[in-house]
Amino acid sequence: MKNMRLRLLVSLCTVILVAGSVHAANYYVAPYGARDGDGSRDRPWPTVAHALSVVGGGQTIVVMAGLYESIDIMETAGGTPERPTVIRSDVRWAATVEATGEHGIRVQSGAEWVVLDGFQVRGAKQTGIYLVAPHVTVRHCWVHHNATHGVGAFSLDYTVIEDNIIEYNGLDAQFHHGIYADGRYLQVRNNTVRFNAAYGIHLYPSATKAIVIGNLVYGHIARGGVIVQSPDGGGQNVLTNNTVVGNYSGITLRRGNAETVANNILTDDQSRPLLLEDGTRNTRSSHNLTTGDPGFAAPENVADAIAKVRTTRVTGKRADVDTAPATMTAFDLKPTSPCLDTGDSAYVQVGALDLLGRPRILGDRVDIGAIEAVRVRVFTLSDVGRAVEIASGLTLATVEDLFRLHPESGSNAPIALNDALAKACLIPEV
Repeated sequence: MKNMRLRLLVSLCTVILVAGSVHAANYYVAPYGARDGDGSRDRPWPTVAHALSVVGGGQTIVVMAGLYESIDIMETAGGTPERPTVIRSDVRWAATVEATGEHGIRVQSGAEWVVLDGFQVRGAKQTGIYLVAPHVTVRHCWVHHNATHGVGAFSLDYTVIEDNIIEYNGLDAQFHHGIYADGRYLQVRNNTVRFNAAYGIHLYPSATKAIVIGNLVYGHIARGGVIVQSPDGGGQNVLTNNTVVGNYSGITLRRGNAETVANNILTDDQSRPLLLEDGTRNTRSSHNLTTGDPGFAAPENVADAIAKVRTTRVTGKRADVDTAPATMTAFDLKPTSPCLDTGDSAYVQVGALDLLGRPRILGDRVDIGAIEAVRVRVFTLSDVGRAVEIASGLTLATVEDLFRLHPESGSNAPIALNDALAKACLIPEV
């Protein structure tokens, strides 16, 4: 009887383990895939639509490098809060959607809890990434040279647009924007938005309790950097730690009430750093740099980038993949910048990262703008003790530890953490 029970227990555990491995599986799509494949890396399927039709929502679809036609995420492909549908490029920007229809990627109504991660999307007749369902996240995408907008999400709740590069979208200097969205609880975070036809970030016609944080927005000379329009009565929207420069205007609030604008760099916007329109009132505005030199690390590169849009038009040609990351670092801050340690840290969430992936507070207080400057380290006995604890396995390291204890962390070098800590504090190898 005991042997029978043991066999039953082993069988049950085997079933649970197999079920768990199926639940955690990734399914693969490739341009060379086949419909009679099994969705493995060796035998991928040909399209995202086919993959979703086989496995349904709540799974992870990995899209291999190559060119793809427009992608539609149908209603039946939605996930859940516990198991979202994740559709991601195997290598960031290597899975390229060369749009063949109105939109590059469209998430249909009903397809909630979807994550789009790491795609390059270009050439759409309308919007690059078009969302019609709530609870959708667009992350790590490069969206460029689409005919109207880069990313669109209208009258939706809980849309997240983060860590994307959105540039050269739109043909109309009044109506075509980098990000065009509205709804409740939007999060627009740590994006580089530049050289779009009208506004960079256009939250309109009705945004409520949106969070716009950590974005770099520049080169929108026809309209402006950021505009947020609230419903009648105000929206309680929060805009913090953005760098908005070299646009026709900086941040514009319409119909606002109890909006927050803090820790932003809003310079070089033709004397229109912050506009309060259509009865906006009770705005909490503090710790913003609106005049003077923000002290960018490479001001000549910033000036060149902003001047570029004055002589460049959207042509539908591909942008240079290397230009955006290189320009982002030009907006880093010099040690003499007036933005260092002068923000209000009360607006920073625990564990928050900046545009370049650095901890949001590296000094005594948060810096103003989208990028937190790396400080010159002066190691203390406390630092040495912390490094010893981590290197010996007594405690787990955090991102803050890496930036505090490793001298080269400002370059985001991919290094082993314990090695970094050992070198930082001269701990001998064992």
